[in-house]
Amino acid sequence: MKEITIFERYCETVSGKSQKTGNPYSFKKQSCYIDVGKPVLAETSMILDDNQEPLHIGVYMIKPEAIYVDRNQRVSINISPDTLELVRKLDDKKAS
Repeated sequence: MKEITIFERYCETVSGKSQKTGNPYSFKKQSCYIDVGKPVLAETSMILDDNQEPLHIGVYMIKPEAIYVDRNQRVSINISPDTLELVRKLDDKKAS
């Protein structure tokens, strides 16, 4: 199974007004990196609940239930705190 690495315990708040409905929105996202079999990790992000703290710096395993087939018949991965399992923590010095 693939690994996700989180190098910093920081999340960005994204907010604005929907162009379609005009309603305000706000959510938090945390950057993470996935091993796709290349020399460089691919950057992605996950959405956090409003009251959820960013995940700790570390290496996480993607749980099997995170993999699904989307409506366009493509295999996709739902990356969220609920679908990740901590394998090992990294200290701040190793993560930099």
